[in-house]
Amino acid sequence: MVMLLLGCGSRSEREGDFSSANIDHQVIDQVIRDVLGVRDGHVVRADLESVVDLFLGNCQIADIAPLSVMKGLRNLNLRNNRITDLKPLSNLGGLEMLHLGQNQVENLSALVGLVKLEKLNLSGNLIVGLHCLSEMRDLRVLRASGNQIVDLTPLGGLVELERLSLWGNQITNLAPLETLANLKWLFLDDNPNLTRVEVERFQREMPDCRIYHNARN
Repeated sequence: MVMLLLGCGSRSEREGDFSSANIDHQVIDQVIRDVLGVRDGHVVRADLESVVDLFLGNCQIADIAPLSVMKGLRNLNLRNNRITDLKPLSNLGGLEMLHLGQNQVENLSALVGLVKLEKLNLSGNLIVGLHCLSEMRDLRVLRASGNQIVDLTPLGGLVELERLSLWGNQITNLAPLETLANLKWLFLDDNPNLTRVEVERFQREMPDCRIYHNARN
């Protein structure tokens, strides 16, 4: 297999090279070639930067380093893999949709600069804190179910949020969400310490928000 970027361009053009010895890179290489319609030969950085939509879901990859040079990406789906390190995504400031559901992510610091995101899926990871999302003011949809999230304070400034999925976490206090005037759907099932009293209090403050929950006490 001829790997992307190997042997072409200057040193600066080859930063973030694919490794022919890395199985994850081979998988990414093949998917990108399919998108570009390039079967053989080299693919240069300009080709990579031209890719707008990329689906790498269900590939069982962990190492996504080759994506670091794909600055033209707007929609990236990485669901159901083995990803822990998001650093290669830190340069992709044009992303508008990012799906990271069903991975092994704990640290979201690499996403701080992705302020153009409108849709973000973080469900089914190992996330405790959301402070790295506090500047994503264009977010309209956030799915972060199936984590270990407690504090919703970082979401208080995301005033464009319309849909928020937080089932299967450790949430008890909904007050930080009372500033989200555009919030229309809130999913809160299976937060074991969330009380019905707190949900009903929040509903009075946010009468236009449809809340799904199974709080009992």
